[in-house]
Amino acid sequence: MFCPYELTFLGQYFINVSLGLIALFILISLILLISTITEKVLPTAITFTFGLGMMIMLERTNLSLNYFLSNFFPYHMVDFDNYYIRPIMYIINDSIIPSHWWIMIIGIMQICLFAGISYKLALRFFTKNKELSH
Repeated sequence: MFCPYELTFLGQYFINVSLGLIALFILISLILLISTITEKVLPTAITFTFGLGMMIMLERTNLSLNYFLSNFFPYHMVDFDNYYIRPIMYIINDSIIPSHWWIMIIGIMQICLFAGISYKLALRFFTKNKELSH
């Protein structure tokens, strides 16, 4: 298999594992965020099912939206051979960022965002419980 990057099999394995974990963290954090906002099970299940359907439908259609949106769905994130056979480059400020770095950057940003939201919600929850106990 041709690879434009200088990688060993062990390096490729660790990149695959880290990309898969980031994709799972993004999917789980999205589900937890939706369930926290809606506070009900049914809207979360409907949103999750709709998201899975979108991942499958966007992968099979040829839209210009695919380039911007479907690259960030977990289904496409864990399509590992795509990173090594057809690496999509993102150009930001005249510098090229390979897709596997871009996905890791987005994942870290989302983890930080969801950690901040969780911290704010936890503070609100614990301060409300302290007021009730006094």
